[in-house]
Amino acid sequence: MSLSNFAMLMPSTGLWEHFGWVQTLVSSTAIRIESFVNAFLEYQARNPETAAVTNSPHFAAAIIAVISCLALTPVHEPSTIEVIFSYGILNFVYLNTFLLTQVSVSIILEYWFFPNLTFLATCAVVTATKRLCFSSLGRFPGPKKAAVSNYWMARQLGNGTFSKTVKKLHKTYGARVVRTGPNEVSVNDVDVIDKIYNGKYQRGPFYEGGSLRGHFSIKDTRSAYHHAIWRRIWEKAFTPSELKYYAAETDAIVFKLLKVLKNKSGNEINCTELINKFALDLTADLTFGEDAGMLDGSGDKAFFASMREYLSWRSYYGTLRNLVQLLGYFPEPKPVASFRRAGESLLVQRQKRGGSSRDITSHLLTEDEETHRKFAVPRQLAANTNLAILMGAATGTTITQTLRALAKHKDVQSRLQAELDSHLKSGSDLSTDSIKNLPYLSGVINEALRLHNPMPTGAHATVSEHGCEGNGYKLPPHTQVYVPVLALMTDEKYFPKGEEFVPERWTGEQPELVKDERAFIPWGYGVHACPGRQLALNEMKVTIARVVREFEIDVGESDDEKKWESEWRDYSMVVIGECMLKFKSRRA
Repeated sequence: MSLSNFAMLMPSTGLWEHFGWVQTLVSSTAIRIESFVNAFLEYQARNPETAAVTNSPHFAAAIIAVISCLALTPVHEPSTIEVIFSYGILNFVYLNTFLLTQVSVSIILEYWFFPNLTFLATCAVVTATKRLCFSSLGRFPGPKKAAVSNYWMARQLGNGTFSKTVKKLHKTYGARVVRTGPNEVSVNDVDVIDKIYNGKYQRGPFYEGGSLRGHFSIKDTRSAYHHAIWRRIWEKAFTPSELKYYAAETDAIVFKLLKVLKNKSGNEINCTELINKFALDLTADLTFGEDAGMLDGSGDKAFFASMREYLSWRSYYGTLRNLVQLLGYFPEPKPVASFRRAGESLLVQRQKRGGSSRDITSHLLTEDEETHRKFAVPRQLAANTNLAILMGAATGTTITQTLRALAKHKDVQSRLQAELDSHLKSGSDLSTDSIKNLPYLSGVINEALRLHNPMPTGAHATVSEHGCEGNGYKLPPHTQVYVPVLALMTDEKYFPKGEEFVPERWTGEQPELVKDERAFIPWGYGVHACPGRQLALNEMKVTIARVVREFEIDVGESDDEKKWESEWRDYSMVVIGECMLKFKSRRA
């Protein structure tokens, strides 16, 4: 079959009047193909000796693949579904021309099946070549595998090693900007934080993987319109009066934790498991007004496993945007379904009580006062309450790592105990309001958030159409970018002795250990910064203060530093392994 015959088998553009959302793409591709075919026929006429090669259907398929790739190049984030649908329709029409003429199977294989393989192979080669040799991000250092495909990043995130790998890459290359994907860079530069995250910036496609049954939380939505509405609704849950109410609820759960620790005084315990239970009980109480029953042993023991599996799944597939868009048309993956159902079970119990409870959900059920809009459907509400569970778990992870740091730095622990003892002797108590300005406690918490931040990868954003100017570099428009929180907040340029746990850098005693406070962004930055950060900070301070006041904390006999490091995982939210500690009561 000649190239001209191949072109004649293309469907007419009139067919696409029924599919307006792909008409532009298909029409532009068809025009380019037609133009090329005419030019090529003229070339064949002048050079008949090349006809044997150029009449090959494989040659035609390769040429069409090149043109198709070039047609997609200027399209920002092309829809996977639209591209596959267009490809499928064209193939359907082309294949039917053979079936209607009742040609043999060998002809179909020769002129349809095998040319399709050539087309796909050529697309892969052209795409890899563009990304490696002609990308505007080629000037930035990074792994070659990362430049070719997002699969490199997906593996790192799925294995829970991404933030540490990125930190190592910045050190290895000695560069502010490192390329970690075909269209993605990590920027460890404090001077561009505001430029990247200022205003209503566009979130990156990574967050498309956060959908639960087709609905997003405030953290994962890429819509600036929805985010603005949802943000105002969420903020009603964290007003000063609500925080004061939550403080009393927090105290009650902390006392339950202290009771468990007293019963195990002097014995080695897995602090990770205990604090996870404490964090879920606390989150369930504040979010749903429900007792999850984890500390007393009546709760769902599979909850944490389902959460871990969900985070791992989401980190891996969230990076593979094209695959995520396809998975939306298939049954919900087991890790997603298990976590969703575990969270929704708490929400269902809460909804049975109606509006009588005073909790975070009571505010999420209200409408935005500016637009009079609310979370539209129950699944939208569930996605946001499940986010509250994840953020509660993140707070618990930071508390555990803080306790471990205090066990390993006895001098810091002793000084904090002295501050708390002195505070109580002065007639004060350990309530949220009373301890909020204790300098050394604040220093300990800040240092824990710097070294043990629960979100060490950083927020993914899309560079605006104007690009982004940095120190000696420029990020092209529509580049996916993030500031690596772990690398940034341990960088010696900004925090000398960056790997060491030194609370005094925050108390004014060693100010030289904070070179640039702009690099301290534990809660995110801009409009997407954590709306519940004050609640999380209050929880951390009260819990650490009461536990440290009551107990001497020591590292357990079975503690293994190598095992601890190997079990630490960053699934865009930190998950930790066993933390073996001993809590011995300071009072007889």
